[in-house]
Amino acid sequence: MQKRIKTKNKLSQLTKSSYWAVLGAALFYAISLAFSWPNNVLSWDIFGYYLYLPAFFIHGDIGLQQPWIHEVLTTYQNSETFYQLVPGANGNQVIKYPVGWALLNLPFFFIGHLWALLSEYPADGFSKPYQWSIVIGSYAYVVCGLLVLRRVLSTFIKDDKIVALTLIAITLATNLLHATAQATSMSHTYLFTLYAVLLYFIQKDLEKGSPSWRVGVIVGLMIVSRNSEIVLLPMLIVLFGWGGGKWYQLPLVIRYWKHVLLGLAPVVLIQMMYWMITAGTPIFYSYNNPGEGFDWLQPHLINFLFSFRKGWLLYTPIMLLAFLGIRKLWSYDAKWGKAVTIFTVLNIYLLSTWTTWWYAASFGQRSMVQSYAVLAIPLAFGIQWLWQKQRVVLILSIVLTSALNLFQTWQYRMGIIDQSRMTQRAYIDHFWRTAPLDEKGKRKLLMHRSATAKEQWPEASSIVQVKHALQSFESDSGIIVHPLWKRKIAGILGKQVNDKREWITDSVSRTGVQGFKVVDEMAFSPAIRIPYKEITELAYAWVEASAWVKSGPTPVDVSLVVTFTHNGGNYHYQTADITVNPEEGWKEIKLQYLTPEVRNENDELTVYVWNRNGQLAWIDDVQVAVFEDINPVGQ
Repeated sequence: MQKRIKTKNKLSQLTKSSYWAVLGAALFYAISLAFSWPNNVLSWDIFGYYLYLPAFFIHGDIGLQQPWIHEVLTTYQNSETFYQLVPGANGNQVIKYPVGWALLNLPFFFIGHLWALLSEYPADGFSKPYQWSIVIGSYAYVVCGLLVLRRVLSTFIKDDKIVALTLIAITLATNLLHATAQATSMSHTYLFTLYAVLLYFIQKDLEKGSPSWRVGVIVGLMIVSRNSEIVLLPMLIVLFGWGGGKWYQLPLVIRYWKHVLLGLAPVVLIQMMYWMITAGTPIFYSYNNPGEGFDWLQPHLINFLFSFRKGWLLYTPIMLLAFLGIRKLWSYDAKWGKAVTIFTVLNIYLLSTWTTWWYAASFGQRSMVQSYAVLAIPLAFGIQWLWQKQRVVLILSIVLTSALNLFQTWQYRMGIIDQSRMTQRAYIDHFWRTAPLDEKGKRKLLMHRSATAKEQWPEASSIVQVKHALQSFESDSGIIVHPLWKRKIAGILGKQVNDKREWITDSVSRTGVQGFKVVDEMAFSPAIRIPYKEITELAYAWVEASAWVKSGPTPVDVSLVVTFTHNGGNYHYQTADITVNPEEGWKEIKLQYLTPEVRNENDELTVYVWNRNGQLAWIDDVQVAVFEDINPVGQ
């Protein structure tokens, strides 16, 4: 009898609108994915996330010391640059991305490997079976996430129609569609599902009165998939508390949270072990590019939320209903209301502090996709309130925001909405556009900056010089000079202080009477430094740097370096390299350079000459000329 009742209950569950909403979403996403199937999903960022698996299970080379990795890049063209690896403190190459994505894809990697072994494809970790398995796995994760999210929402909202409408809104009116079908297999979709599973386990553990090991495992997987997901910890603390004590009563707190820590520890230890093996340290910060990082005290909140470039609420306006629903969630359950509010505020703040707040190529704010599982709760309460008050307004809101999202997702696929360079003018002028962009349309976008090569210098008639700087070494201006007291202290300690002033010579010069000698012990010329705010008021400028070099009795290899510096670190570093022979006399070296998107207006354009092989040489007339477009793009 009980078996019949359970079977009947399962059948009745399957007739609910919310199940059909998930089924419809799964079918729609499958069709969308089929039309946008990636040529090689194991490329660019995903290539970096994925490297753990073939490196460990196929090549036995987790340190990436063997030549197979370069053969893969040549064969599959996964990336034009090897930015997925960064140097560790010990000089070894370390995968930039955390290990969680690879752990989540482990079953699908093995499916792909078996598939390759049973077919004519090479079992090298990157052939078509591996690519297809990863794509299918990413899709499966999203569908599972929607199913779990339906269960979570059903515990808050008893009206199944509201749950169904919420799932429809999440599916059709947000960039979860883009993340699933077009930017498939990025970490955000996996994290969306992990958030849904975490919420489900939290609900179960709250019924028992304490957090379990499975919460720890999910939290661990999330943190080692994307380290910024540590922002969810305050939400857990609000929901579960400190075990009846205060936060500073550590023995009591640890005893209460011990199962979570036991679940979390093995997952985090996998990441720490990898860092220990490759970087030589159990804790390693891999995002060490000085051009990007967390600007903690200068969040880009307005741009992050509302800008035409990537404003979250501009491209995903349905989420305004979630903010409306937070108030209703507080009324329903103050603890959950507080937890979701704290998570939302901290999450948005954290994500908006990242220097490149637009998060590269994506439709809308991809960094918010994973949090839709949490935001679905207040979104459901917002939909429920509007259903009760203004049903027509609600239906119109969902239909219109879904239509907008579908149309703009298609525009993104066609290149009408650019991956990361949208402007107000481009957004408004291209709003109804269905034809690919012509040159006029492209000029409404922000400046295109190549990630792999030096940009093409514009026609001379289209630019105008706005600044010029010259280092001719005819005076000490711009030369580092150490004060007398520092020289005396260095002498007492038996150390030598190199003043670049000492390397100015009046025996060799191209113009005037003085030049600068560069040899092995003084390999770098004095730098010309100009803060960006003194270069231009535009979003970009063109820079032409040059210098004259004369070799001593043997050929000398030199580089003209142009870079930007932030807190002493270089970014957008470029060089022009030449060899100067004695018989050539004075030889000019030039470099043309497009400024990057600077992290701070006080970051300095830095230009200097580097003697690479240490042979005697002289430098003179280092110059920097700054140009602006007469008709700037993106204006």
